[in-house]
Amino acid sequence: MDTYKTPQDGEHNKQAASQPEAEVSENERYEPGRTPMLVLKRSESEMKAFAYAYLLNSEFLGNEGEDVIHLDYGYCVVSLAGRNLAELYREICDHHVKFIPAIGPAVIEKHGRGVRNIHVEPKKEEKEKGA
Repeated sequence: MDTYKTPQDGEHNKQAASQPEAEVSENERYEPGRTPMLVLKRSESEMKAFAYAYLLNSEFLGNEGEDVIHLDYGYCVVSLAGRNLAELYREICDHHVKFIPAIGPAVIEKHGRGVRNIHVEPKKEEKEKGA
């Protein structure tokens, strides 16, 4: 896996696991001293950010051909589905990922990994409050 230097600390960091090489930039990584948010990009016109401080628990379910990551924020559960997401899961648990795009099947096939689908599901209590 390729590495790059961040201007903040000059240390080498691994690329975010779900990002194809051409899409990873220095500001897609955790910067020490900041309270980071995880930005999820479902399409060119739809993004949503979640504060790591509110991440209560997470789960990785690895299956042949389709991995799933569940992120429980208390008021909603974010599900990421794709291929070879174990490294991405570890990076999320360490709060090192700032940006995750949903990418197409051709890009996932080319790189052998990536998030295909991002789903945000309000928890039952939140659904009832909105009704």
